[in-house]
Amino acid sequence: MEQAFEMVAIGTVAEGASLELVVLPVISTCRSCAGTVSGEETALSCPRCGKGDLDHAGGDELILESIEYRAPATTTASAAAG
Repeated sequence: MEQAFEMVAIGTVAEGASLELVVLPVISTCRSCAGTVSGEETALSCPRCGKGDLDHAGGDELILESIEYRAPATTTASAAAG
């Protein structure tokens, strides 16, 4: 995501801007024993019973929390002459 943002920002007012990501964990719940595991990666099997029958929640959200914009400093001819 960060690399894609840098690429599409080139030549726009967003060029040079930074993207700050907060990665939320994936929570996997076993359908067999109700064991849970959370982490950045989707679990393939239950750490408690070893079965692969899991439900996964979270980890795929994308929420824009805020945007900060600072206009570039500009100088005018009259300010430079004065």
